[in-house]
Amino acid sequence: MDFTESAPIERQAKQPPYEERSYVDITCPHCNLSFVSIPEESVRSNKASECLKHLRVCEAFKAKGGEVALAPEKKRKDSVYDDLMDRMSGLESIVASQGETIASQGKTIASHEAMVDVLVTEYGMFRPITDQNIGPQIKMLIDQSSSSTALVVGSDAAQMQQHQQLLVQKDSVISEQTLLLAQKDRELEKAKEDLKRIEKEFQDKFQRQEATVKRVQEERDAMESKFRAQLKRQRHGPSKSLLSQGQQGHKEFVMKNHLLPNH
Repeated sequence: MDFTESAPIERQAKQPPYEERSYVDITCPHCNLSFVSIPEESVRSNKASECLKHLRVCEAFKAKGGEVALAPEKKRKDSVYDDLMDRMSGLESIVASQGETIASQGKTIASHEAMVDVLVTEYGMFRPITDQNIGPQIKMLIDQSSSSTALVVGSDAAQMQQHQQLLVQKDSVISEQTLLLAQKDRELEKAKEDLKRIEKEFQDKFQRQEATVKRVQEERDAMESKFRAQLKRQRHGPSKSLLSQGQQGHKEFVMKNHLLPNH
């Protein structure tokens, strides 16, 4: 029986910045309950683990004789490792937030470009228009707006001047956000390097400890074998010695008293 997936549903995100996000509800085929909502892009990677967690507490599944192995006990992590992971998670959230800011700025840029389209079609400006040449062209039109042969009137010039200011602000915001992203990228890269270093240190420490345990175990086994051998010699040694002495004494007695049979 398969766990069914609902059609994607738009809901407010559970994590900041709490924007609308597409979720998929998972329904249990045993108890018919919708027990979890998973972001649509995470269904493939998270569905199996969520279903297993549900089966461990699903009474309907247990009533049918179903059984799921307990989740493996998580290894205790070092506090430094945990702190580093928290830092990495925080940095990734910041980078994601910065990416959303960049996307928002992109929408603003798109609206600016729409205004540029008006300038091209209505006032004869030439494409391609880039950030490098649109400023001078707008400035030229504004400067000529008071002339009798001006291509634009005063009101349009004011609007173009406002647009020019918006372009300058846009460039400033993009530069600032680019610098912030570059800084966060460097921090994230350093955090990843620290994580790799700590993991390697843990691995080396584990291997050394494992070798120590193996050596001590071998020494202990060798001591036990030696001790058992000594006990065995002590247990059987005296009786064999007495038997040999008795046999030797009997032989001497027989020889001394000429008790050997004649042939």
